[in-house]
Parts: sequence; structure tokens; C-alpha cells
Amino acid sequence: MLATALNFIFAPVLKLPIYGSVFVISGLITLLVTVINRKFTDVEMTKKVKDRIEAERAKMLEAQKKGDKDKMNSHMKKMMQINSEFMKLMTKPMIVSIVLSALLLIFIFPWLNGVYTGQVALTLPQLLPLIGGKGVSWLIWYIVCSLAVSIALRKVLGM
Repeated sequence: MLATALNFIFAPVLKLPIYGSVFVISGLITLLVTVINRKFTDVEMTKKVKDRIEAERAKMLEAQKKGDKDKMNSHMKKMMQINSEFMKLMTKPMIVSIVLSALLLIFIFPWLNGVYTGQVALTLPQLLPLIGGKGVSWLIWYIVCSLAVSIALRKVLGM
């Protein structure tokens, strides 16, 4: 039933060559995950915390150059406290991303595997040492596309 619904939803995309359809599907899924992650992340607060960590790191390095171990330890403790604050700030978005990714793995990947089983997404002119052939499967191509789209979206969204 899910496969039928997904086949209907993605019918125009599935008419593309395999490398194009996997790129579009991975791009849409990555866009969804990135936008949800952005929605749950307080970007301004994250930037402020990162700036505070960097300021403490600079003070700590300056104290280290001067040989003042007390100030260095003090700045190190402040940096650790700010880092702890940063981790608390990032926990909720990380959990949401993990749950969403798990749901995608459970529902979308079996469907994609059913659609593209036995097909080669790309043929490369050289053998790939770790993959062991010239043909790139849909999963490897999905990962490559997803990483590229994720990096571009994070730059555009300022994350």
C-alpha cells in the first residue's frame, strides 16, 4: 500500500533516468530533514554560543602563551561550561533529526530498494577501490547526492 502511494506520488520523477530520479528524491528528503532541523534549531543562539566558545578559546590560548596556568584553567572551565550549554541547545534538533531519519529508513529506503533493485545508477570510467566496480548502486548515489544537497542547503540556510 505504501509502495503504491509512493509510486503514485513520485511517478513523474521515476520517469527520469535512475541517476536523475535518485538525485531528486534524495534532494527532497534532504530538504525536508534540513528544514525541520532548521525549524528546531535556534540559529541565533547557536551562533552566540559558538562565538562565546571561540572568545574563551582565544583567551585561554593567550593565557597559555603567557604561561599563566590559573587563567588558562579558568578559561578552560568557562569553555567547558559554554560547551555544555551548547550541547543542551543542540540535543532537541539532533533527536528530531535522528527520529526523522529512522522513519525515512523504515519507510522510504525499502521502497527505493524495490524500485531500483539490480539497476546501476552510474557507470564510472574507472574501478572504485572501496566499492569494487564501475557501477554505482542507487544507495551509493543517494548518499553522494544527499551529502551534496545537505552541504548546499546548510550554506544557503546559514546553518
